[in-house]
Parts: sequence; C-alpha cells; structure tokens
Amino acid sequence: MHPVVHKWIRERPQDDDSAAHDALVCQYAKTILMRAIMLKGGDTPAEIEMLREMRPHIDYVRACDAGIHRQFQKNRQSRAPGFRLSLSRNEVQEPVFGPLQAQEYARYARVYLECGSFPEANALLERVESYLVERVGNHHALTHRARLARSETLFALTFWNDATKLLSQVYESRQFTLGEDHPETLQCASRLAASILTQGRITHSLELCEATYNRMVKVYGPDHVESLKCVQQMARCHAYFLNTPKAIRLFEQALKGMTARLEARLASPPVDSDTNDAVDPNDQPSESDVLYLQQEFACALLSPARNTPLSLLTLASLGRAMAANGRTAEATQLMSETLEVAERNHGSDHLAVLAGKAWYAAVLALHGDLAAAERYFREASDKSKYAKASADGEHLDRIGHTWLLADILVRRSKLAEALELCLDLRKTLPEVGGHGLGSKHPINELLGKKITEIKQIMRDGAMTASRTTLQAQEQPRHDKHQDEKTPFCQAN
Repeated sequence: MHPVVHKWIRERPQDDDSAAHDALVCQYAKTILMRAIMLKGGDTPAEIEMLREMRPHIDYVRACDAGIHRQFQKNRQSRAPGFRLSLSRNEVQEPVFGPLQAQEYARYARVYLECGSFPEANALLERVESYLVERVGNHHALTHRARLARSETLFALTFWNDATKLLSQVYESRQFTLGEDHPETLQCASRLAASILTQGRITHSLELCEATYNRMVKVYGPDHVESLKCVQQMARCHAYFLNTPKAIRLFEQALKGMTARLEARLASPPVDSDTNDAVDPNDQPSESDVLYLQQEFACALLSPARNTPLSLLTLASLGRAMAANGRTAEATQLMSETLEVAERNHGSDHLAVLAGKAWYAAVLALHGDLAAAERYFREASDKSKYAKASADGEHLDRIGHTWLLADILVRRSKLAEALELCLDLRKTLPEVGGHGLGSKHPINELLGKKITEIKQIMRDGAMTASRTTLQAQEQPRHDKHQDEKTPFCQAN
C-alpha cells in the first residue's frame, strides 16, 4: 500500500458528520426512493396516493444533496492552492450528471407531476431531456419519452406553444424512425392535434385528426379506444367552430363506444397476462376516460387532491351547470371556493384559472352582480396572459371572454367601450383558426349583429338625450312667458 494512501486511511474522519459519509447515506436514500417509483404503470388511485406521500422525502433528500454539494465546493475552494487544482475560488463545479441521476430526475418528476408541482417537474425533465439528446440523440425512444413527459408538464402549465413544439419534434422523429402507421406515431399525432387546438389553430388540428383517425381505423379498427379518443378530438374541433350538431354527433359516437368497451371490460373476468388470451391494455378505456368524456365530476371522484387544473375546471363546470338550473347561490359559493384554491396552487395567470374566472363571471352576471362580473371578465380577457398559449397572438378563449365582456358593458350602459371591443375583435378574428377560418367563424357574423345593435342603441340614446335637452331648454322660456303675462293679467 502506498504510504500516502495508508496515511489517509489512518487519519480520515471517522465521525458520522463528515461530508463524505453524509453523501453516501444521501445517495442510498435517493436510490431507494428512485427504485420505488415506476415510470410506467402504477396508475390506480392507491398507487398514485402512495406516490404523493413520497413527495416530502424526495424534497428532503434533494435539499440534503444540495447542501452536501455546497460543502464539497467549499472544501475544494479552500484546498485548491495546496493541491494545485485548476479550480479557482470563484468557479462553481456542477455535480456529476450521468445515467443514475437521469433516472432519479425522471422518476422524481413523476411524483412532482402527480402532486401538481409542475414547475419542479418541468425543471427536472428538461435536464433529463438535454442529457438524453446529448448522449443518445433526438431519435432515440428514451428521448421521445422524456419529451412526451415534459410536454405533459408544459401543457399543465399552459405553455402550449412550447408543448406543441416538443410534440411536433417527437411526431416528426417517430414518422422517420417508426413510420406513419406505427401505434406510437398515431398516439403522438392525436396528442399533437389536441395541443394544436389549444393554440386556436382549428383547421390544422381538424386536418391532423381526420388523417390520424383514418390511419387508426386501418391499424386498430373504429372501436379501439385510441380511435374513439380521436373522434372525441374531432368533436372538440367542431365545437370550437360552433358547429354544434356535428360536434354532438361525434361526442355521442365516442361516448357510446367508450361506454360499451368499459362495460365489457368490467363484466369480463380477470385474464392471466402470461397466456395468449391477454388483453391489450391500450385497447381498454378506464373509468376516467368515460367520466371525462361525459363531463362529469371525474377528477373530484378519482383524485383526492382536487387541485389539478383539470379537476378545478371540472368543479367550475359543475358550478355552471348549477347556475343553468337556477341554483345560482350554490354555484357562486362553489366557484368562489374553487377559484381561491386554483389561484393559490397555480397563480392568477394560469389559463385554467382564467377560464374559471370567466365562468364565475358568467354566473355572477346571472345573479345580477354585473360590476363583479365585469371585473372578472377584464382579468380573463387580458391579451398579455395568453402569449405562451397562442400561435398567432390571439386565443379563442380570450376572444370568447372578450365577447362576454362586451355584453356586460352593454348591460352596464358602457356602450362606447363595448363598441370599441367589438371592433377590435372584428379586426383580429380573420387571423384566428388558420386558413382564413376566422372570417368564416359564426362568431364573426354575431359580431356584426352586435356592432349594429350597439350603434342602434347609441343612436336611440342620442335621440332621447337630444329630445330631453330640447324639452329642458323650452321649459324655462315657457315659464318666463307665463311670468310676463301674469302682471298684465293682474293689471287688467
């Protein structure tokens, strides 16, 4: 044994408070936690709840790891001159990031995603993605999985432009490596179509949906779950275009198919996955698929946390249904509590929160509180808040909120401002939806009628005001004439 090594063994720190010992124990803890998290599967409510319970432990070991790294950095800087290291006192050396760390970050990100901590999950997945691109390239399956997971996180953050960009990269790569008719390529195309629709590009989304559905029918058949989800996505496109009859037909088709498959799955006995009769799990809808399609109280039933953007929107949708049935007091209370939770968890500028505010404003308007409704509609129609979610600077949600705001302004006799809002919408609408669809959108015709109506109200109001002014001016002259006649009459 070399004398220097022998000296280090005899004189190395033996106490449990050394940074090296802490680093070893911390790595044990991180690895144990990582191995307990599955990247695929584990989607039952009980397993998801177990994932959420791991969040405090993950936060603790990550904080300990960061503290140990700072201590190592401090030790290196203090010993740099003696060991003639190239590390300067101001230089920060990043910790090693390899395959083990990539697995840790990817698995921890799933826990943060299930807990609704989307910024933390996005930061971890971004680091994993950059590592995989550097090591295995853009076309590797692991890179695809990392980008799909990150796109889901960005979608929850309503950074829809970034999410669409990632999905486009995965879709193009899978077309190149797997072919257009591969199941993974088709699933990615369906997700990309949904992401494009959130940007307001209706025609692009509908074209991709129709092409994907035709290939899915050829590969899966018309009754497969993925085919039915694609039908559901086409229905959303038609609903955005206010083509309600066709949207309803497609929604009914998807709902009928998914309900039938779910009933068949629940009625069939369990199948051994080791036999040849095993059922394809991708062809079996879950209860959440059907409940979400029915616009029921899905997330509140399946998610104890009730704090994800989707579950909050579902609660807000339930409030709208209550208000439509005359239960405005209950709806107001439910939506007020929901908005408070949503703003605390996701911030006031999250697009799901903005949609909830617009729906709450509509309920307040039904309740007669026009001032509060106007305030919430103004917050929901702020154009700057949609910059990361719209491909062309305008977003269909904002257009809808602005339309409702104009109606509230008319009811509050703020006609000039309402007219200005409608004229601005008329200018920007042709650029929305893609392929000149905005000018053909039914809301364009409604805007024309609304502008004519407001102008007519303003003309009628001006005429009424003019008559009132003339009457007010004539009244003093008439009274003066009577005063002048009175002394004459008295004198006679």
